[in-house]
Amino acid sequence: WLDKYFGKGHGIKVGATEGAISGSVSDSPSMTAAWYASMLGTFADHGAEIFTPWSWYPGMWEVMHLFSRHAQNLRVKSTSSLDSLVSAYSSISTRGDSLTVILVNRDASDASASASLSGFVPTGAGTTLQLANLSGETFVSRTQNAIKKGTVSVTNGNFSLSLSPYSVTA
Repeated sequence: WLDKYFGKGHGIKVGATEGAISGSVSDSPSMTAAWYASMLGTFADHGAEIFTPWSWYPGMWEVMHLFSRHAQNLRVKSTSSLDSLVSAYSSISTRGDSLTVILVNRDASDASASASLSGFVPTGAGTTLQLANLSGETFVSRTQNAIKKGTVSVTNGNFSLSLSPYSVTA
């Protein structure tokens, strides 16, 4: 629409304010975290300039912290074979030496995720940071939060992870 009515290279950015979720989702910090991570990832993937929620609920500070501290500067394309339930949002550092893949499981069941990286092949194991099974407001600070650290084995740019229900994993 913007290209059609304003021409290519128009420079107009897209943003959304006052995004909201219903009580059934906002009553669950893990569901809220999965929703907010999905929104941030989707808007970043499509070059949105701004996204702000109408209300703030438990789980959202955790996601804000995870994205702002661990996502990289440049968005890179990721795809999921089951995007309606598990999505991937990826970013790489400006130096090209660090890649973050954020996987969001929006399902009430455990999920398995496998990734095949191209154009970036890490060496050794990777670090995982997962938000899952949240209860109430868990974020206090950068060092006091609900992020659970783990590792993932990466072989020839391939890795597999188990994702908890309604979880966000970097």
